[in-house]
Amino acid sequence: MVDNKPSTILASLCDIFRIDRETALKRATGRGRSIDSVEVRHLYAYIGNHILKTSSTELGEYIGRDHTTILHSKKLVQSWLNENRNGYIERMEKILSDLGIEKPKDFSNPLEPLYDKLLNEYIQLKKLNKNLTEENQILKKKLKGYLEII
Repeated sequence: MVDNKPSTILASLCDIFRIDRETALKRATGRGRSIDSVEVRHLYAYIGNHILKTSSTELGEYIGRDHTTILHSKKLVQSWLNENRNGYIERMEKILSDLGIEKPKDFSNPLEPLYDKLLNEYIQLKKLNKNLTEENQILKKKLKGYLEII
């Protein structure tokens, strides 16, 4: 298991992404916009703050960023997970596994609760539709009976 020190988190991410640690530190502390640089910074913030509970201030100081930058990165990765953008849930699970970090209890496919909710609503609507169809048949028979009387 990775400890929650910023240097350890960043070093572990370097190993996963096969990036030289000096290069990674330069990328994380720099203003680079390459995909690797940005993703490592965002993952560093998310894993460090959200999963390992390292303070955003401490994480930010290590890479020369403000704590709000860390919080923004954390929210950004969470949005990627919520959307499961490009299979990000599976990717994050692999990263956590490679880091030796147990998947947090609150870490699951964010679409599962929505799917369950929609499935339950669908089942309720189907039952309601069946009841309405049965009531409609009863009303048709009554109407037919009234029309025969008239």
